[in-house]
Amino acid sequence: MRELWKGLRKISYVIYDEEINSIKTNSDPTIEQYLFLATSIENLEASQINNIISLYNSYRVPIKVLFLNYDKDFDQKVKSLEEKWNLDFSSVFVNMYRFYRSSGIKNNLKIKPIYSEIDEPGFSCFEQSGESNVYLYYDNLRNQYGDYKKKTFNDENILRSIEYFDEETNLKKIEEFDELGYLQRSVHFRSGKVWKEMFFDVNGDCFLTKMKNFKSKKNKLQITLFNRIEKIAYKFNNVKELRYVFLDEFVDNKMTIIASNEPNDFIENYYNEYVYKVCFIKDEISIDSINRDCLSLYDGVFFSTKLKKDNVINKYGKRNNLFVIPPFFTNIDKVSEFSVSRNYKHVLIRLREIDSMQLEQVIRAFRITVDKVPSARLTIYGLEMLDERSEELVKSLELNNNIVLISEEDEDINYIYKLSGFSLSLAETQYSTLDVVQSLSNGCPVVAYNNSSELVEIIKNGMNGYLVKSGSISGLGNKIVELLLKPEMVDRMSEEAINASYQYTETNFFEKFNYAMKEIVRNFKYRTNITDMLVYMLDSGWRKEKEYFIKNRVTLTGVTNDLSEPRLYMQLFNRNNNKIVIINTNVNKVNNNIFESSGSINFPSLDLSQGIWDVAMCLEWGNSFFKKRVGHFKADVSEISTIDVLVNNRVITPYFTEKGDNLSFKVGRFITDED
Repeated sequence: MRELWKGLRKISYVIYDEEINSIKTNSDPTIEQYLFLATSIENLEASQINNIISLYNSYRVPIKVLFLNYDKDFDQKVKSLEEKWNLDFSSVFVNMYRFYRSSGIKNNLKIKPIYSEIDEPGFSCFEQSGESNVYLYYDNLRNQYGDYKKKTFNDENILRSIEYFDEETNLKKIEEFDELGYLQRSVHFRSGKVWKEMFFDVNGDCFLTKMKNFKSKKNKLQITLFNRIEKIAYKFNNVKELRYVFLDEFVDNKMTIIASNEPNDFIENYYNEYVYKVCFIKDEISIDSINRDCLSLYDGVFFSTKLKKDNVINKYGKRNNLFVIPPFFTNIDKVSEFSVSRNYKHVLIRLREIDSMQLEQVIRAFRITVDKVPSARLTIYGLEMLDERSEELVKSLELNNNIVLISEEDEDINYIYKLSGFSLSLAETQYSTLDVVQSLSNGCPVVAYNNSSELVEIIKNGMNGYLVKSGSISGLGNKIVELLLKPEMVDRMSEEAINASYQYTETNFFEKFNYAMKEIVRNFKYRTNITDMLVYMLDSGWRKEKEYFIKNRVTLTGVTNDLSEPRLYMQLFNRNNNKIVIINTNVNKVNNNIFESSGSINFPSLDLSQGIWDVAMCLEWGNSFFKKRVGHFKADVSEISTIDVLVNNRVITPYFTEKGDNLSFKVGRFITDED
């Protein structure tokens, strides 16, 4: 480590520095490293790992994935992931607690495993029934920690944990050991609650403590980080502060992209003058969890589809920090190695584990298929056997001769894609998007449930496959039948599938990613930190008979930007159908935070439909967007015209709403000549 062990130093995080720092604004700097943040290995999705691997293999700058949560089995999980992906992640994946645990330990120190004996002198030992490698120990002379303790070993007789209980079987203490048998953490309990945690290196020295003060009403937490000579290096009031210092250690005055796999206040509130902050919006839940204010805090917000980006723009407004980074299948250029004759009666579904619900749906849908196409065959790729429930269903529906299982070891998936007429995608999993892209790249069309925005965007209905209402077994079965009976359609879709897959190549991913990085760096000098917008109506009324004029003063709270100008415009939006009409305005700058905006609504050219149309003032300025209703704050109401006017055979009535006292227009029904 660098500064940490030299003694106490200032924790460098603030919400926002009002002065745009000179490091990023003097010129467009070069990104020197990428840091991806994750809470745990389990939360990393296949597509994210795919992205990280490609960036790591292709970029010359360092790339790290930083895991912020404690994980006693972190090293083992990394090894499992390495075996799965056949790659070395040891230099890329860094756990915060492992980082501090190993700091100061010589790299060439040979750490030998500690093999433990099951029996312990002075204790009566019993194997716990129903659990392997778990033993209970009773002190013949009464254990100082309580009435008994429980030890858990791995299959190699390496001790992994000890739990201490009192005579009333209340848990008092847990000691956790790493995969080599060295103590790494002890957890202490009072009245069933954790009050102290101690973290140890392989030498047995404590490098970190967490303690709760139960005398405080808020159970105040105090965290202490020690250096190698057992002196206090830091004291923290919460885990967030510890994590911020951890990030500072890795940033180390290098121009850094820090990426989070979802929006969160931890990264939003982190500040370092060398850092650009980005986050990925990976699903609809992430979209629902964000808000207008948090979007402005990121230098970049990444979406996997244009559809997701457009949804956010419609909900929270347009800004210059929103980008689309599509998923990709790494080996699209290699799939043409196989040359096989397609069997139009073969349908493929790929499963990586037994999913009873998904299996039931596809089996029942295939019963509909076989009724109309008896020779149809369903290949379930990735499973060696079905679960008992699915086996019974196949038997009861008499599909034994129509369903075949193929394991990953038996055949290459690209070969099976090329052999099949088309494939199916039913469940929204971390692999579903990549599997669909891989299928298309092999010229294998896809019939899928419309359960994710990725699939809705990737699969062009009737072109390279079909989208079916999620959960509709009859809809799925009928589409399967349609394609089985129309091989010429499958051939046409196959060509479209290959063409569509080129949008999801690694090359396209890098083009989009590099463009986003350049824009993030370029846009930084134009960033704003606007926290609120007040709209004051100065004047309004009918002009030129059928044009309604509105003049507003817009006052901004926060930090604006002298290097750029805002876009101010009005919006008419229909309450019933959410249709929006943009009204451009003329803008006069009063000072850095006050602007006057004026414009006219030309009703004859709009031909609005019947209903209530509300008026709002919108601001787009770099990373900021605000939308506020017009009229709540206004000049003397008596001077504002609200008379009815007949336009395009409709009566248009301006009025101020009872709730909010804002300007709206009531557009009446179409008046015919007979009326």
